[in-house]
Amino acid sequence: MARGWVITDTRYYYGNFPNNLTVRPDNPYMPAEIAARITALGLTSVPFGTLKGDNGASGARAERGYARAVAGIDGKFSAFGSDWSLKAYYQFARATMTNTATRATLLPNFRQAIDAVRAPNGSIVCRSTLTNPNDGCVPYNAFGTGVNSQAQIDYVIGDPFRSDVYKQNVVSINIAGEPFDIWAGPVSIAFGAEHRTQSADGFADAITTQSPGNWDTTGGLPTIGSYKISDAYLETVVPLALDTAWAKSLNLNAAVRAVKYSSGTYATWKIGAEYAPIDGVRIRGVASRDVREANLADRFAGVSQSQASFQDPNSNGAARTARSLASGNPDLEPEIGRTYSAGVVLQPAFLPGFNTSIDYYKVDVTQAIGSLTIQQIVNLCFAGNQTACARITATPGAVNQFDIINAPINLATESTQGLDVEASYRFNVDDVIPGIGGGIAIRALATRYIDYTVDSALPGSIPIKRAGTVNLPNWRYSFSLNYDNGPMSLTGTVRGISGSVLSNEFIECTTACPTSTGNNPTYDSISLPAAAYIDFAATYRFGPESQYQLFFNIRNLTNKDPAIVAAGPTGFGAWNNQPISAGQYDTIGRSFRAGFRFVL
Repeated sequence: MARGWVITDTRYYYGNFPNNLTVRPDNPYMPAEIAARITALGLTSVPFGTLKGDNGASGARAERGYARAVAGIDGKFSAFGSDWSLKAYYQFARATMTNTATRATLLPNFRQAIDAVRAPNGSIVCRSTLTNPNDGCVPYNAFGTGVNSQAQIDYVIGDPFRSDVYKQNVVSINIAGEPFDIWAGPVSIAFGAEHRTQSADGFADAITTQSPGNWDTTGGLPTIGSYKISDAYLETVVPLALDTAWAKSLNLNAAVRAVKYSSGTYATWKIGAEYAPIDGVRIRGVASRDVREANLADRFAGVSQSQASFQDPNSNGAARTARSLASGNPDLEPEIGRTYSAGVVLQPAFLPGFNTSIDYYKVDVTQAIGSLTIQQIVNLCFAGNQTACARITATPGAVNQFDIINAPINLATESTQGLDVEASYRFNVDDVIPGIGGGIAIRALATRYIDYTVDSALPGSIPIKRAGTVNLPNWRYSFSLNYDNGPMSLTGTVRGISGSVLSNEFIECTTACPTSTGNNPTYDSISLPAAAYIDFAATYRFGPESQYQLFFNIRNLTNKDPAIVAAGPTGFGAWNNQPISAGQYDTIGRSFRAGFRFVL
């Protein structure tokens, strides 16, 4: 039985804040000069945003619990003149997750409370109270700080929560052996079966359950649903050549699997080969058909909300805000993929300790599970796609804001191809500088993204090419140098990415620009710079068999700042939420970690 718990608490003074509110000049809290100006302009209301300074520090508390129990057998038996291994087990796992947002803003109450007016008796009340005296609304002063009582604050804040429970049951049996020999050696066979059930359940606070958009947080509704998977497989490795004139070795490996999902039964397969023409050279290749069923979150995730922005093609590209309401889609079909890879590994005898490899891969997926961006949904609706239009509604009580449902769908195709390159070299320092001792390990890794294209095939959409864009640069690389001597280990690492663009569909121009469209908008600049970071790590081992370790790490040693990424059609974000790509750049800066590890 294994158990674990993790609890994290986060506090931030200015977190989410509504910037799509409406105030009117008859609001008694509004400074007189502002009210006079609004009236002079002939306006009856103006858009408004606030940091809610009186509400205090908001935050989030996450509690995670995990329990896992496994019982099984591991044995051997003889049959058909051969020895076989048998492994079977039953596993039960349970994970709990509770997320609580502290001092979150209750948006319906907040919008109602900031719409304050003078009552006939001269007191300040909510406008809604004039027609519904028993609505319980407490007027809120959104102008300034230190101006609201605790009762006013309590009316617009709360602690919404969401609790999820995930369970998994697995029964598995696997048998492997070498039933016979052929000219190049023994043939290996493995076969088995597995049955797995997964479920999710949970609950949320009453206000979130009524509507997850009631709060300014993204907690949302819990995931509720379950599914079953049963499969059986057969695998083999067949040696075709060994120590011949034309091959040091040649092995063929193949596998077939039948999988029964809730949505149907599918067959998958794999065939590959590894060829060593001479010592130190191996050539390998694999082709496979793969199937992936939608997971619990894909199919059954409850509605959660986040803020988004888009260009409104109905208003000449005017900036609009939206609540993106993400949820699961129980009607998803499994993804069907074809994978092809080929590579070569070199381990030259004249340079002991050196190893290098390069692999090419290509993956084509049909019925790929993914979500459209908010802008894509809007563009599709503008092009006349009624399915997309049905996902867009006006946000109640907001100005120029929309609710857009964004559930995953089965896209038409998703394809990617690239190169993985690795080189490493290990040697004893004594071989170079006698008397120093210890060993040095050098390792270099690089990934080249050649193509990554997603095509929804929906009317009005275009294929999206993501290779070379934000969070998916054409190159990612790292280079590390490790010195290990006795109890001490020191490692320096350089990691980096190539430059990229916001989107390959965006058009960068400053003069003579073509007409900007939803699919191909124009921008002055869409470029993102390359970046490189230096890390350092030290470890000291002691105790019997070095079971105790003291460690010290530094990431981003030079404290390199992240690049500010233009936020697209709406310009830069708020002062406390500048658009920095956390997936592409180090957004923390120089950070230190020290600790103690031990092995029982």
